[in-house]
Amino acid sequence: MLVIVDIKISNLQSVLNALNRVNLKGQVSSDPQALASASAIILPGVGHFAKGAESLRSSGLGEIIVRRAREDRVPVLGICLGMQLLADSSEEGGNIEGLGLIKGNVVKLNPTEPGYLIPNISWYYAQPRRAGVLFPRAEATESFYFVHSYHMVPEDPADIAATIRYSGQDVCAAVERDNVFGVQFHPEKSQDAGLDLLNDFKNHLDRMGLA
Repeated sequence: MLVIVDIKISNLQSVLNALNRVNLKGQVSSDPQALASASAIILPGVGHFAKGAESLRSSGLGEIIVRRAREDRVPVLGICLGMQLLADSSEEGGNIEGLGLIKGNVVKLNPTEPGYLIPNISWYYAQPRRAGVLFPRAEATESFYFVHSYHMVPEDPADIAATIRYSGQDVCAAVERDNVFGVQFHPEKSQDAGLDLLNDFKNHLDRMGLA
């Protein structure tokens, strides 16, 4: 069973609605036992990194997610803050430790051109770096909805699945490494493009017999 992790700082209903649109069934839970038996995990989140990290630490859910991802190779998809929590650490609120499933750090956006604001609230075209699970067609570009002030900088550029062009810089918009995936944007608010991405993730789970 797919489990959508409830860390108490997520808009879970919109995520559930989008998953239902692509016939990807799952349960929302903050129960460690549910995560311990999950066939796949989605980690959504909005807001402050430190609060999300503390919620995962104090509940014990973070330790379970890491173990399931590393030892059992369970697919994990982080959304928005959920993607940032996959990193080693974030400078938001200090050097706060993340799950360490994607080597790298989360840093504040640094616009150097006029017209770019923080937080970055806008639609951007994501440019895939390569064909993969999240972006099966490397040449395709789709527009997604972003709301963020920080972004992940993976240690290994090969972990970057897609980027956006923000203030003259290529900013990581999605990551993919083995069974760990993340998107900085909100697929549940990105209309058809977001539904297509979630459907591609569902197809991946189907191929693995996990959906």
